[in-house]
Formats: sequence, structure tokens, C-alpha cells
Amino acid sequence: MNANRAATDASVAAFLGLGSNLGDREAALQFACERLARTPGIAVEAVSTFRETAPVGGPPQDPFLNAAVRVRTRLSPRALLAIGKAIEREAGRKSGGPRSGPRELDVDVLLYGDLVVDEKDLVVPHPRLLEREFALEPLRELGVDVRAIPRELRPIVAREPREFAARCDAWRRGACTLGLVPTMGALHEGHASLLRRARQECDRVAATIFVNPLQFAPHEDLNAYPRPFEKDLALCAREGVDLVFSPPVEGMYGDGFVSRIAVGPEAEGMEGAVRPDHFAGVATVVTKLWSLARPDVGYFGEKDAQQLAVMRQLVRDLRLPVEIVPGP
Repeated sequence: MNANRAATDASVAAFLGLGSNLGDREAALQFACERLARTPGIAVEAVSTFRETAPVGGPPQDPFLNAAVRVRTRLSPRALLAIGKAIEREAGRKSGGPRSGPRELDVDVLLYGDLVVDEKDLVVPHPRLLEREFALEPLRELGVDVRAIPRELRPIVAREPREFAARCDAWRRGACTLGLVPTMGALHEGHASLLRRARQECDRVAATIFVNPLQFAPHEDLNAYPRPFEKDLALCAREGVDLVFSPPVEGMYGDGFVSRIAVGPEAEGMEGAVRPDHFAGVATVVTKLWSLARPDVGYFGEKDAQQLAVMRQLVRDLRLPVEIVPGP
């Protein structure tokens, strides 16, 4: 749904979240409430109790003071977002700080009627709202039945290629930059660091968890490869991943699939010498993933230097419109 749409036929009940953990926290929240009340097109109907809460994520920092505000408005969600950002600046908040770091004031659009928005800089209901008690408790106080909030928890899990492609396409049409981290699962700190970098640099982050049979030689035990999906999904959630694509093998390689992406001299030495089809399998699956997602950036670990070289050569040779970013 287009977030620029205004509710011209009737006013809408919207809920804004307030938070502060720098300076005079109570004064910052009170300023936000008063500033909202003075804004044309917004009627403040109720303000929740101010509650002290522990920070969630980000670097070590002081506790927050949080609240929610119920407003009645004919303004669009995007107009509310713009007003909230202006109020943050007026309260002294500056851009460029660490993600989820301390701040003088947050003003977030939590809910806007029953509208669902997923665009570059605006997601309604607010992302991970249902996982954050510091936001849910004030909403309950203001009469919101939080059980009725649409439960599209992040990360979204897509099993079918068509769904994965559609999600990515919708974000691109919303002017989002998309980062993709391809993996075979069994995620560890190296993967987490790639996901964190993608989260810092891109509007939306997708990770793939797919044990690719094309990377295994006939004598290698594909079935023995670890598949701790729930653990991997929890790591993706902690790192702020928006979408996890974990298809069945038949979803990626249907009956009669025979095509392969050949790779050049980068794959001949080292691992390629003892596993001659391994990097062709890597190149094939990554090319398929890129064709589905069409990401702006692909993230690969520096520790697998040969795979990184193969991916860079693949992008150069096929002139693929994706930037390769290495990470630790």
C-alpha cells in the first residue's frame, strides 16, 4: 500500500511510539507530545504512562523512557513519519550515530489504522513491534488489542522461489536497496558479521539458507551436512534480517535440470583442484539466487578467498548488476 495515501474520507486512529535515553528523557517525551498536539491535521487523543525500559540491541547504553501516543489524523503515514523526524531534529537528535545507539528522541509510526506498509524508510506496523514489550505495553494501555496486529514477524521465511522473487521485487519497486547474503546454513559469527554489514548498508537484507547439492561430489555425504534451521533463523532475527529464503532442492533444481555455470582459472587451484565441480555448483546456485532476488549488493566472506575470486570473476564476465562486498 502506498504510504503517501491520505485518509481523505475519514480520519484514522494512528499510534506513535516515543523513546529517549539521552539528556532529560521526560522533557524530551513531553516536548514530543506537545509538538504533536500543535501540529495541524493531528489530534492527540491519549498518551500512555512513561515507562523506563532496558535498551534492546545496539551498543551498551542507558535505559530508555518510552511511551505511546494515540492520535486522530487525516494525514498519510508518510506525512506522520516526516513530522516525527522533524520533531526528533527539534529535540536535538543528529543523524550519523550508531544503529540502535543512544538518542535524544525517537518518534516512530507504530500503527496506522489497519494499513500495512513496507517501503524504503517506512514499515507499518513497525518492524518487530510484536517482539518488543516496551512498545506493546503502552499500546495495551491505550486500548490496542495487540493480538489483532498483523503478525508478519521478521525475518519473513520464503520457501518458494516465486514468493522470494516477489518479496524482493516489491522492495525494489519501493526504492529499497537490497543486500543478499547467500549461505548453506549452519551459521556462525562470520555469517553474522556479513549480515550486520548488510544491515548497516542496505534498506532490506535477505539471507539464503540452502544446502546446495551441486557443491557436493558423489563421494561426499550431502545428507550429513548440518541443518540447524531454527538456530540459523534465530541468528538472522538477532541481526535484523528481513527475509530468509530456504527452498527445497526441487524448488531450485526441477526435473531435468542440467545447466551449469562454468568457472575459469580462479577455480583450478586449491579447493577446485580436489573438488573440480564445487565452484561450478557455487556459481550456478548464486546466479540462480541473484536472478530471483536481483540484489544491489552480494556479501561474501573474505576467509573463503577462492570463492570470493570466483564470484568477482562471474560478475565481471556476465556483467551482472550486483556489487560484491567482502567481509570478515
